[in-house]
Amino acid sequence: MNKPAPSPASGPPAGWHRFALDDITLDLPADRLTPRLRQVLRSGRYERLERQMLARLAAECDGPALDIGGGAGATGIVLARHLGPERVTIYEPDPQMAAVIRHNLALNGQTGAQVRTGAVIAGRGREPIAFRRGPAFWSSAAPEGAGAGETMEVPAFGIETLLAEARPELVALDVEGMEIELAAPLAAAGPRFVLMELHRRRYGLSGIARIFGDMLAGGFAYRPDVSRGAVVGFERLG
Repeated sequence: MNKPAPSPASGPPAGWHRFALDDITLDLPADRLTPRLRQVLRSGRYERLERQMLARLAAECDGPALDIGGGAGATGIVLARHLGPERVTIYEPDPQMAAVIRHNLALNGQTGAQVRTGAVIAGRGREPIAFRRGPAFWSSAAPEGAGAGETMEVPAFGIETLLAEARPELVALDVEGMEIELAAPLAAAGPRFVLMELHRRRYGLSGIARIFGDMLAGGFAYRPDVSRGAVVGFERLG
């Protein structure tokens, strides 16, 4: 039997906390929250720039869209509201957070969006890969990244295969440092719009230069009107 969709009136599940991000409601398990993360969520700042810039880009296209690195589901909800949930696919490597995203999509009336559990990697696809689940959901990453957490195997999705199958018009990319590996294949066979978060601590200024070089070489232009700080937007020329 299918479980009924969660309702804002019913409150969060036991052991979860509820947060309001402007017009988005998020429920999150307490065991994946740190004091700092709680503060960011309570203030409404969590992924605010990404949400704002994605809304601007989504207003310029019809989809489909890929949200790679779904987190708590906030960016996927923004895309689903603007493009229609049936035109949005969200990828999240952490199985627990993939379930959280499905819950939050339903909580915000966007049950038609697809959530796939697995890591998006360069190439056409591989066997399952190692993934480190951090104590806070936003600190999870590939196992070579700094930080504590449980290491597990998760499915891998090759970005070249995803792009060929989905032919997205818009891709949102927030993968805690892996964007340095994904920028080149994304630019080579990618969508009209890309929004990504840069992670200077993971790869330094030289890594940021490499990402911009890959995007420009692939025929993309930097969009300053949908960029701020580490959140940068690109549009394919022509």
